[in-house]
Amino acid sequence: MLFHLGLLASLLAIILVVSKRESPAGTYQTTVSAFRVHSRKARPPMRNPAVRRAVAGSFTGIPQRGALLGDSDAPVTMRFLADPECPQARQFAIQLLPQLVRHWVRSGKLRIEYVGEPAETIWPEIFKRQQLAVLAAGRQGRLWQYLEFFYRYQGPEFTRYASNRFLGALAREAGLNARKWKADRRTTKLVLHVIRGVEFAQAQGISATPAFLIGPTGGRLMPLVHFTLTEPLAFEEEFREALAG
Repeated sequence: MLFHLGLLASLLAIILVVSKRESPAGTYQTTVSAFRVHSRKARPPMRNPAVRRAVAGSFTGIPQRGALLGDSDAPVTMRFLADPECPQARQFAIQLLPQLVRHWVRSGKLRIEYVGEPAETIWPEIFKRQQLAVLAAGRQGRLWQYLEFFYRYQGPEFTRYASNRFLGALAREAGLNARKWKADRRTTKLVLHVIRGVEFAQAQGISATPAFLIGPTGGRLMPLVHFTLTEPLAFEEEFREALAG
């Protein structure tokens, strides 16, 4: 088991290096208002009651299965490609995602799938470690709570704050069974999931986050090119088009 995990970790590192050097034809590019936001100077303290209430309000009562949020039979799918350390993805997750969840996911019209993409995490080993932590939370139906807590307590860019201690503290915030979560992080299946996510982003020409692909469930998902990180109009227009199609 340890040999296989080491081999897969090495493969992931190779994929990350290649993905930074090569851009396939048709590279995904966006036109975004206020795309660049300032990263934090320091990581905020955890165990904030207001943060816990906000996360619970966003996701309590919504079905989750692995990386999927919402009804599996929802007619519209949005694939959300993100790096937990990305400040732009953080802005989307905190300011806009709750609106989309409230109006579209809770109504059963939309399901959202998370895909990890190493846009801001420059160390492959740290990216692998935090992605396994996020995906392992999905084994307990709480991936989206875990990811939201990560964004809420995100530290400064390009630092090594995402340690095992930090990730474990997020697991406690998300209400996970710590023993199961730690064991799930070591499974080969989740390592392969991380690699497939990176390969998918690379195949789409995606190297910046957040990025979004939207379309009818079971059909072709198209990249959302023009959007902002704080208002839902561009997203909702694509949702309505997918519903009509």
